[in-house]
Amino acid sequence: MAAERLIACGVYSSVIVAGVDVQSRFITSGFSSFKSVSESVCRPYDSSRDGLNPGEACGAMLLKAYGPQEKLAGKELPDDAVIISGGAISNDANHITGPSRTGDGLYFAIRNAMSEAMVSTEEISFLQMHGTATLYNDEMESKAAALAGLGDVPAQSLKPYFGHTMGASGLIESIICAEELRRGIVFGTKGFSESGVTCPLDVSSHNRNVRMEHCIKTASGFGGSNAAIVLSLNRFSKEKRGGKEAAGVVSLRRLAIRKNRMDIEDNTGVKVSKSVEGDFGSFIRCLFNERGGAYMKFYKMDNLSKLGYVASDYLIGDLEYDSEEMAVLLENRSGSLDTDIKHQQIIDNESDESASPAVFVYTLPNVSSGEISIAHHIKGENTFFISGKYDPSALSAYARILFSETEIKYCIIGWLELLGEDYCAEMELLQKK
Repeated sequence: MAAERLIACGVYSSVIVAGVDVQSRFITSGFSSFKSVSESVCRPYDSSRDGLNPGEACGAMLLKAYGPQEKLAGKELPDDAVIISGGAISNDANHITGPSRTGDGLYFAIRNAMSEAMVSTEEISFLQMHGTATLYNDEMESKAAALAGLGDVPAQSLKPYFGHTMGASGLIESIICAEELRRGIVFGTKGFSESGVTCPLDVSSHNRNVRMEHCIKTASGFGGSNAAIVLSLNRFSKEKRGGKEAAGVVSLRRLAIRKNRMDIEDNTGVKVSKSVEGDFGSFIRCLFNERGGAYMKFYKMDNLSKLGYVASDYLIGDLEYDSEEMAVLLENRSGSLDTDIKHQQIIDNESDESASPAVFVYTLPNVSSGEISIAHHIKGENTFFISGKYDPSALSAYARILFSETEIKYCIIGWLELLGEDYCAEMELLQKK
């Protein structure tokens, strides 16, 4: 989605999207601590499903611009070329590891992706879901599909073939989606026998020949993250609504937290500064308590999430907004390395071989933005980038894309970095003008 948007806005004409993940004790120990790994081949959506299979994979996709200029230049695409015709990102704002019990977060992503692609439920040829074969993920997906009116559309999960390949899964499964569109085949969900979800999906263990027009690929993950894209065969893709002007942006409030100091400035020029001596723990607890200290989940967070939560709480203040009107775009350079080190130390301890699920869950940086979304009930776009340095102009430009192309009215952008006692948060609250 990020690549498609950057191409659509003319930032790049081509983008290579790559995804790769390998399994190690770092990963397997964490998922084992969740009791979420199956001892047999996983069975998505089946009544006997009991967990996921870790897998390994890599993949790459080349995206190229194709619009009015390319058409004028006579660069015609073949009928079976695959177009990314719509997409959306959302957050459950429910739990950092537990999927929404209602499926509404993923439903919002599917609904908005279909709206951008201008397709109806009758035009969707198949669904390729995340389908991890864990109890709550599959249940959530079935409810999301039902909310979207897609319960009768052929559905599949490919994870029984190669497992859950983590950071590669969304990409390699999208590549296979494109091939299924071209070949007119919906691959079977290996091992599926009897539906075990509340809202039954049209899942089959056998390959099916289907008349292809458009398909939907979804992905979900820790931090409450959801994404959905609509892939379309060229001959069925529709001209996107044009004529939208780039959205204007107003900066409502800016905040900076650096070594024992916080500075806040709003758009009227009012400035507030706070300084607190001590280590990071003492400093962040003091700021938390000054805001009332009533959000008890704060004490369970890792330090990166504590920094993000406190910064966002001061930044948003008493702003009123609908849950789908707010987006969160953050970046840093160290990812979740502070917690990664803690997790590695735990599993390397000869006297304690068991990983801590309470630590492992924070070994992804976007979980910090997930904690922000849960605390402030934010169900809009939610994306965490990794960058060598903070470039607020780039994040602001990306926020303008969201303001122009989605229903987002407010966006938190910023740099959220923490490694040991080295920490920095530079965040800004933007409003669509």
